[in-house]
Amino acid sequence: ASMVTEVLWILCDQKECAVECLYNNIVIETLLQPIHNLMKGTEASPNCSETALIHIASILARIASVE
Repeated sequence: ASMVTEVLWILCDQKECAVECLYNNIVIETLLQPIHNLMKGTEASPNCSETALIHIASILARIASVE
C-alpha cells in the first residue's frame, strides 16, 4: 500500500499524466467509495484496513492540493 501511495503521489506531481490518469470520475469515485461507506455507517469494503484508509486520504489530499 505504501508503494502504491508513493507511485500515485509521483503521478500527481506529473501534471499531464495526472490529468489523464488520475483526475477522472472512475479513479476519484473508487478512492472515495470506502470513505463514503464509512460515512453511511457500513463497512468500508472487504479487506480495507485503517492503514488503507489513511493511504486513500493521503492520495486524495495530494490530488486536492495539486489540482
